[in-house]
This record gives sequence, C-alpha cells and structure tokens, in this order.
Amino acid sequence: MVMWRMKDCPKCGGDFFLDFDGSVLIDHCLQCGYIQSRPKEICPNCNIEMLIEEGDDGEFYYCLKCDYTKELHKVGSQ
Repeated sequence: MVMWRMKDCPKCGGDFFLDFDGSVLIDHCLQCGYIQSRPKEICPNCNIEMLIEEGDDGEFYYCLKCDYTKELHKVGSQ
C-alpha cells in the first residue's frame, strides 16, 4: 500500500510517497525526485524507537515496550 505526505518536500513543496524497508522509512518526492530518510519515530510514553508493523488496516508504528501505536498516513489522508 502506498502512503503519502502531502506538500511536504523541503526542496519543492511537492508530495512525498513513503516507502519502507523493515524499520527504515524513506520519502520520495513525486514532483522533483528528492529522496530522504525519515527520522526514527520515538514512543512518547517510553522514549524508545518504535517499529513499523503491518496490520489489517494498513501500516503503523508500534512500541514493543508499552504497546503504543501510531497510524501511518494512508493515501489521501493528512
């Protein structure tokens, strides 16, 4: 499933589509081709790095220590 971050490219203000490989999230700009690695997502409860998991409703960040989850944005949502 493709995920988007709308109008978030620092180079041209274009739309990023997100790709991930394990726990590394990479932004690709659809308009100018700019590529960047996203910073790690830190759990607000325990201050540790969260993993990217895939569930029935799409991808989300997941904390192994406290089970906190945060949904990744899907196509068309902001």
